Amino acid sequence: MTFRSPMLPLLPRSLLRIAALGLAALCAGAVIGVQAQVAGAQAVGEIVFASGPALLDGKAVAQGAKVKEGQQLQTGQGGSLYLKTLDQGFFVLRQNSQAMVVAYRVDAAQPKNSQIKFSLDYGVARHVSGEGTKAARQNFRFNTPVAAIGVRGTDFTVFADAQVMRVNVASGGIVVAGFNGGCTAAGAGPCEGASSRELFSGDLNVLLQVRRGQAVPDMLRSLELRPDTLSPPRPDEPGSPAGSGKPSEKVSDKAAEKSATGTPAAATNYRDVANESTKESLLTSVTPPPIVAPVPMPPVVELLPRQAIWGRWQPLAGVPADEARLALLNDPQFRGTDLVIGSYFFAHSARDEQVLPKEGRFAFRLTGGEAYFVENGVARAAQINNPQLELDFGKRSFSTSLQLVNGATQVDVNARGDILSQGNLVSNVFFSNATVIGSSTGTAAQGASYIFNRNVNDNLRATGGTHWAR
Repeated sequence: MTFRSPMLPLLPRSLLRIAALGLAALCAGAVIGVQAQVAGAQAVGEIVFASGPALLDGKAVAQGAKVKEGQQLQTGQGGSLYLKTLDQGFFVLRQNSQAMVVAYRVDAAQPKNSQIKFSLDYGVARHVSGEGTKAARQNFRFNTPVAAIGVRGTDFTVFADAQVMRVNVASGGIVVAGFNGGCTAAGAGPCEGASSRELFSGDLNVLLQVRRGQAVPDMLRSLELRPDTLSPPRPDEPGSPAGSGKPSEKVSDKAAEKSATGTPAAATNYRDVANESTKESLLTSVTPPPIVAPVPMPPVVELLPRQAIWGRWQPLAGVPADEARLALLNDPQFRGTDLVIGSYFFAHSARDEQVLPKEGRFAFRLTGGEAYFVENGVARAAQINNPQLELDFGKRSFSTSLQLVNGATQVDVNARGDILSQGNLVSNVFFSNATVIGSSTGTAAQGASYIFNRNVNDNLRATGGTHWAR
C-alpha cells in the first residue's frame, strides 16, 4: 500500500523519497471512527517524527500534529511514526503497521486513576511507559487481535497480525494472556490469572507468543522471530535496544524467579526455536584451502569535502521558497540525501566521503544561518544570539543551543543527539526541546550544518537553518 501526501507533488523528485521528519511529541492506539467523537476526544500527545508513508486518520501526518483518543495511526512501506504522550511516554509505529490510542486519560490529581489503552491491528510497535502508566499499571492495556498485554513499568516491542502476536521486553516486565472467556478485548487493565504469563527484561531473544485461540502464551527463544528483526528500528529511534550487541546467555534473574503462576524458574521454560532444526554433524577431516589469486589493490581515491545545503522547499507563511537552493537537489551528488522538517529541507553531498575523528570534543562557531518565528500565520525574521555547537566524536554525540529574538519574543532552542556513522546529526527527543537534523561537513568534519524546528505552543513555532565551522 502506498500513501501520498497532498503536498508531496510540490516537492522535487528527490524529496519524494522521504516524506517528513518532525519532532515535538508522540503516541498511537485502536479505533473510535466518528469524526465528531474524535474532535471532542481527550488529547494524547504530539507526533514528533514522521518519515515515509505515514497517516493520521487517513491523512498525511503534518509535523507537530496533535493526536487524540480514537485517531488511527498508519504507516506504509518504509514509513515510521514517533509519538510523545503528554505524560512523557513514547510510542513508535514502524513500517506497514496500524494502531490506535483507544484511551489516554492521565489524572494529575489522582495518578492511580489514570486510564490508558492502546491497540495494534497489525505490524510492529514499541511502547515506553509514561508517568501515567507507571502510576496506574492496573489500568493499562495494550491489545492485539489475539492477546492482551499489561505492564510492570516497561519498554516493550510487539509484532501482531490477525493470527499471532509476539512480544519481547527491553526494560521492566509485562504480563500477557490470550483472549478467552476470562480475558476479552473489551476489558481494561492486564489479564492476570492461571492463563497469563510474565516476561521480564534480560534476554532480548526471549519472547512471548500467542496464536489465535490460544489462552496460555508460549515462551520462545528466537532471534529471527523478534519484532526488532521482523521490522528493525531506524538508527535514530531513541533508546532502541535492537542494536545493543550480543544477546545475553540467559533470562534475567528476576524473570527466572517469578512467573504468573509463582513457580520458580518458570520463565526459563522456553523452546529454543533455533535448536528445533536438525543439525549436521561436525566434519572430522580438514580440507586444504584453495589457492586464491592475489586481489589487486583498489586505486587511491582522493576524498572530496562533504557539502551541505538547506533551504525552504515551500513558502514559509508568506516568505518565498528558496528556488535556487531547491534547484541544487537536481544535481546527482545531492540525490537521495534530502530530509524535511516543516518548510525546510536539508541535504548533503552523497558521493563525497568523510573521515570522522575517532575521539575529541570540538566547539564550533556559527558562520551563517537564518531563523523565523511563525505566529498565527505570519513569519517574522529572528536574530540568532549565543549560538553554541559541540561535537564529541569519542561519544558520537552533539549538543547545540540558540537564542532567537525578535522584539519582545524570545525562544531558546536546545538539542542533544547522536552523530551517526556517516556524520549525520539527529537530535534525541528525550533531551531536546526542538527537532534538529544535519551533518558534519568537510573531509574530516571541520564544519557542520543543520536545520531546526521548535513548536513553542499552538500559535508559535521557531524554525530555520545554520552553518558552522571549527
